[in-house]
This record gives sequence, C-alpha cells and structure tokens, in this order.
Amino acid sequence: MININKMVKQIGTLKKYDKKEYNKEWNRQNKERINARRKKLYQKNKDKINQQRREYWQKNKDKKRVMDKRYYFKNKPILNEKQREYHKKRQIKFLSTYKKGKSCALCGYNEHYEILQFHHKDREKKRFEITISKMAKKTSQELKEEMDKCILICPNCHFLLHLREMENKDE
Repeated sequence: MININKMVKQIGTLKKYDKKEYNKEWNRQNKERINARRKKLYQKNKDKINQQRREYWQKNKDKKRVMDKRYYFKNKPILNEKQREYHKKRQIKFLSTYKKGKSCALCGYNEHYEILQFHHKDREKKRFEITISKMAKKTSQELKEEMDKCILICPNCHFLLHLREMENKDE
C-alpha cells in the first residue's frame, strides 16, 4: 500500500527545492538590479542602518573580535601587503613634500628635486639612513630629527663627497 503522508512530504520538499533553486537563479540573473536597489535603500536609510550596526556590534564585541581575528588570519598576506604599500606611499609623499622646492647644497641643482639625496654632516651622529626601506619603521618625529642632521645634495655631488672621503682615508 502507498503511504500518502510520505508522498505529500516528498512533493512538498520538491516544491521547496524548486523554489529555492528558482530564487538562486533569479538572484544570479538580476545581480545589478538587486545591488542598485540595495544601494538606493541604504542611501535612503543610511543613518538608521549605521546606528543599528553600531548598536549590534556594541552588544556583540566578543563576536566581532573573533570575526576580525578570523578575517585577519584568513587574509593576512593580502592585508600585510596593503599595509606595506600604504606606508611606502606615505613615506614617499613625506619625502617629496620635504624635498620640494629645495636644491643641492653644493652645486645648486634644482631641476628634479625627487633625486636629491640625504648626506649626514657628521657620521658619528648618524642613527639610520634615510631610505624608503628604513623609513617604514620610523615615526615622522624620528625622521625629522635625522633629516636635520643631513644636507640635501644631488647624486653626483654625493658620490664625489664619498669618493673624496675614501681618498682622505687612504692618505
């Protein structure tokens, strides 16, 4: 004998499955439409949504901490690379604003301020070289203090200065 209750349950689950598949397919096909609607709703209710988010995460600090940790460990290489790039750009900008409008202290070269180099006046007082790789781990204050110990010179003059220092050591 056929169990009618079983058949009804099976038919019901098939309908749910079909409906679920239909919805997935519809969402895939109408992605832009859905995103546009979400953006519109967000813009309309921005303050309310942000307030709700703040309240939710305020109540669930531990959950957020766990999620942030999980995200960090999952994406660690990407995040570290982004961090390196950010600091590198920041340091390059810091250097270029410092050098802008300045010229070589020895020959007066000022055509391309970007190529000017830092030369320490006194080697004993030198704490570190002012290069992009060394700058990443230093604060702006430390950099400014080290820059005050230097003069800006063009690469040609810098090479000649070190060449003369080497010649003087040999004699």
